[in-house]
Formats: sequence, C-alpha cells, structure tokens
Amino acid sequence: MSAYQVSNEHISAILYWCDRKTKGFRGLLMSIVDTSDLQEVGQMMVDENIRNLRFLYEDRMEVDPIFQYTDQPTFAHRGKPQDVFQLLNCYAYQSCDRPEWNESGNKISRLVDALRCHVAQELKVIDNCETWSFECYMKRLKEEVA
Repeated sequence: MSAYQVSNEHISAILYWCDRKTKGFRGLLMSIVDTSDLQEVGQMMVDENIRNLRFLYEDRMEVDPIFQYTDQPTFAHRGKPQDVFQLLNCYAYQSCDRPEWNESGNKISRLVDALRCHVAQELKVIDNCETWSFECYMKRLKEEVA
C-alpha cells in the first residue's frame, strides 16, 4: 500500500473529537506539543505527514502544505471511539516510515501514541471497525442515513 497525504478533514476530525471527548485534551497538547491551538497542532500533523511522503517519494508526489482546521461536529457527535482510534492509526501509518518517527523528540509521534492510549480506554470493541479514513467514515455514515 502506498502512503498518501492525510486530508485536512481527517486531521480536523481527530482534533475535534478529542477536544470534545477526551478529558484533559488541551493540557495533553500543551505537555507534548507546547500549544493547545488546534490549527497549530493540525499544521504540525500535516508537516509530519509531508516529511514522511518526501522521505518515501522525494518530490515526486504533489502535496498541499497548508492545513486549515475545520470543526467536524457530525464526527464528534456520531463518531465512536473505535472510529477515532482508526483515524489515529491511519494517520500514524501514513506518517511513520521515516526513522525519526520513533525518536523520543518527535512530538507528533508522541502525541498520536498518547491519544491512542486515551481513546483506547474508551473502546468497547474494535473488531470489525470499518473506519480507516475520515472519507470512509463519511461514506459509511451517508449509507447508514440513506
């Protein structure tokens, strides 16, 4: 499977859900990435994802380096812990190929791991979870509503 740039909506959904559902989320952000501003954290996540893509593909892949945070109230309201857990897993998978991903100084890697730990405490079941990306989640949601 090839790596791709995770969408702004995907990252926004992670941040919005965690901000609404994870106790102490803003303090966690401050302790790991030194800011609680969701726009700044999202940009840091995009930057890390792009560093990975450039590591893998050099400059052969078009990327959009600009992050724009958008609230994702539908995901926060209807998304389950297993959905956001899988969004985090997808983000990590798309960003983890560089050796630097696993270094202790990588703030985004540490943040993703910490968020997975927090969200995992809320999981009731993850078997058969069909969410991999925000786009997959929205497609499934539209099918459920129809």
